[in-house]
Amino acid sequence: MTVRPAKPEDAAAIGKIYCDSWKAAYKGIVPQDYLDSLTPDDRTINPANYLVLESEEGVVFGLANLGSSRDKERPDWGELRAIYLLPEYWRKGS
Repeated sequence: MTVRPAKPEDAAAIGKIYCDSWKAAYKGIVPQDYLDSLTPDDRTINPANYLVLESEEGVVFGLANLGSSRDKERPDWGELRAIYLLPEYWRKGS
């Protein structure tokens, strides 16, 4: 597996990761009609804010969304805002 900065061509994979992981992880927590309405196209990304996980086979299966701290007392800090994997990669270890 490789961790690398996201590229513009990763946008579709990132949308799929968000969509599929939300539908699996939040089932029974978030209203089902909302989950059913999610599509990969709902997520527009700025690749500069993402790292992706790529398998040895070239499949982008995970993401981390990074950003500046939203804490006004820590302006020089950063935040990990989201971390998601495709559900078929859950519980695999590494």
